[in-house]
Amino acid sequence: MVELIGHEVRQDNEAEGEEFQRVVEAALLADGSGEITRHPYIHTQLSKLMAHWAYKLMTGGGVELPAFALADDGFLVLQGGKVLCGADWMPLSAAITTLPAKRGLCVRYPVRMKEDLLPLEHLQGEQLMVQLMAQFGLDAEIADQVVADQLTLEGTYTLHSETAKRNGGDYDFDWVCVIDEGRFPRFVESRFRMEHEHEVTKTKAGRAKSPWFSLEFVALKSRGNQIGAITDLMSSCVATGRDDLLYELVAELQLEIDSLKHNTNADRKKLQAIRQQVFPAPWLALKEAKAINDQELPLSLDVLPTDRIGRLYNILRKHIEELVEKPFPIEQFRGLITGNAVTGPMFAESRLINSVYAAGHGMIQAKLSLEQKAHEQAAERVAEARRSGDRQRIPAEQRAFAKAKARYRRAQEQARDQAASLQSIIRSWGDGKQEDRVGWCQALHTVVSRGKGMGSILFHAFPQEVINSIAARTGGIRTQVQCPVQRVRVVVESDCLYSVRGDRKEFLLRMDSVTKQIVRDR
Repeated sequence: MVELIGHEVRQDNEAEGEEFQRVVEAALLADGSGEITRHPYIHTQLSKLMAHWAYKLMTGGGVELPAFALADDGFLVLQGGKVLCGADWMPLSAAITTLPAKRGLCVRYPVRMKEDLLPLEHLQGEQLMVQLMAQFGLDAEIADQVVADQLTLEGTYTLHSETAKRNGGDYDFDWVCVIDEGRFPRFVESRFRMEHEHEVTKTKAGRAKSPWFSLEFVALKSRGNQIGAITDLMSSCVATGRDDLLYELVAELQLEIDSLKHNTNADRKKLQAIRQQVFPAPWLALKEAKAINDQELPLSLDVLPTDRIGRLYNILRKHIEELVEKPFPIEQFRGLITGNAVTGPMFAESRLINSVYAAGHGMIQAKLSLEQKAHEQAAERVAEARRSGDRQRIPAEQRAFAKAKARYRRAQEQARDQAASLQSIIRSWGDGKQEDRVGWCQALHTVVSRGKGMGSILFHAFPQEVINSIAARTGGIRTQVQCPVQRVRVVVESDCLYSVRGDRKEFLLRMDSVTKQIVRDR
């Protein structure tokens, strides 16, 4: 599981130079029982971390392609007292790579259409040596040296410069990936057999020029381009079975790609006309899923028979549900941290800090829930307008949806900031317990495990002590926890609590009697 969410498994990461583990990975490694994944807090965090992986799996089959840096075919060698060199000598339909496959498709993003996948024969070993010897008169030993040390480098994909230009590549370390014939023989064969290819003529305008003091405005301009919207629309065209509309969008996408450098833009009216002819692929709306649950990633989507990706999603989604088991209530983990001396005052203060934390999170989530509900209602109105076919109503509902979406995004950002401030306050409280930290950890754990929450406060206040206790209790691997340093000042004005970072002051929560008590004590 640790490897799946992108971290390396280390059993001894206390050595000099080793990175620390995040709390989630550390908890998984510390767990010798296999049950910690069903702890409410760990389960929630794992669900968030795995959501992106799950989406890629269900819409792409979990396929990973090897990546390479583009390289040129130039070489330089000394033979018999003479310097011999060559460049752009390869066939235009060939590539040099360490992949064992005889043929492959070179992929450079963005992929506008299937024709952008370059079909190339792979030159290797003895075949390369023979060509160098015949074309440049190299000795066999020298040719072997050139092939091994200059042309067949690990992690590079070597092309003729004209071949690289075919999909917009050059040699400033552009990254590509390769679909090789060994893994995908039918797909590679289908590309090689294409007889009628759609060609795009790039007619770039002159380069746009701006004074240096407008640099930030030029950079901000790139944020408003339509590249993502057009590629999503192209996906919807394929899902709807309208390849003719896909090819219309190819030219518009290229104009938008060139917009920053050449002041060209896609035809917005054409984009809108195509949107009205295709059914939006429902899986596109799930790209930013934050968790693996029925709300973020529905168990089934209503898709067209022509939507291959949608059908793949529906097949795989139920297996993801089986993979991620339901969490246990927090009270099931009451026996996880035991055996330490805990006093009455420790329990009392732990109850106070837990109450403050719960109140703060309740207020943050309440505001976020209101904006989420408004966003969902706006999305439903857009869908209803499309189903009704009312072309006058659709634009108005789309504008309302865009505003609701923007408000929801702002609410999400604000909720993240406020939650981070609240966590920093809890972390600071925990850092203040210099003596008997394990006892304080058990006191807080006892309070938390008698409630109905997730128990996240424990991992914010005493992360290392929790990990050590889990490892000791279950016989797992003890690792050092990565604790981000994130300090805030707490300001009290009237009955309100504010967090201050630098010159930023943000409202956190209105204090009730419990909060006032802890503020007076601290």
